[in-house]
Amino acid sequence: MSLDIVPKKPKRVGFALSKYGALICFGGIAFAFSPIALAIISTPPGGNPFSEGGGGGGAAIWLMIATLPLGGFASIAGLLFMISGISYTLKTKSPEDPTLQAKTFKEKSISLALIVPALMLVMPVLSFVFGNMIVGPYAAEVTIFVTTGLALAAIVMSLIFAIKSKLQKFLIVMIVLAVIAVAGLSYEAFQLYWTFRVFNG
Repeated sequence: MSLDIVPKKPKRVGFALSKYGALICFGGIAFAFSPIALAIISTPPGGNPFSEGGGGGGAAIWLMIATLPLGGFASIAGLLFMISGISYTLKTKSPEDPTLQAKTFKEKSISLALIVPALMLVMPVLSFVFGNMIVGPYAAEVTIFVTTGLALAAIVMSLIFAIKSKLQKFLIVMIVLAVIAVAGLSYEAFQLYWTFRVFNG
């Protein structure tokens, strides 16, 4: 019988929560805008999917009165799962074994990175739901600033853990993704901000 000590693998509960949260979040977004897909599918070739007459399937878009808030709340639930997963992952102690330590930091980096596209997808829905359906016009701008701030913080922390992992290829990939994410996030936030400013007068 071997007496070699096998390094204990870190728990991956937080990482799993982050992934499931991402799936719920993306699913909520898909459900929120599903009437648009339904309108396109139900429209004959050559027809206008946004028209309610003449064979168009535009009437299905009225379903968004229900799917937008429900999808928005599902997305919020997904984000909460992701935040819970990230919190659990960040609390995970790094093992002494260098290989497992690198893997732990890598998982922390990925968990934080997963929330960025989720926040970018959720931002328009939450801005519309809070700004035009629940609270009021100014809630949309607050939602945009808060969501953008959280995404930027997640990007910075993700890069910090990628550096700590000491995995060069992984770090390069995360830096490239971070640059793309920051560019996309800045553009989205700017466009949403001015859209709601103009829309709400």
